[in-house]
Amino acid sequence: FRVFACKGVRRVNSAQVFDRWGNKVFDNGTGTGIAPDCNGGTILWDGTQGGNRLNQGVYVYVVEVEFLDNIKLVYRGDIKIIR
Repeated sequence: FRVFACKGVRRVNSAQVFDRWGNKVFDNGTGTGIAPDCNGGTILWDGTQGGNRLNQGVYVYVVEVEFLDNIKLVYRGDIKIIR
């Protein structure tokens, strides 16, 4: 799972992924944010939890992005793992 944050983005402040029961399976937990990468995308999550591959299914993400003008927006959506 990658985020393509380009011009105007200061950083990706946080990224979390939840399973269909609301359990958190990923949290970037950096606190300092993630630098944007417009070319290849910023890799956030590889479909694992604790080094173990997660089952096929739909997962929900919540990503907070901070822009150069200090506005923060939260993006939500879903990811489907197919193996």
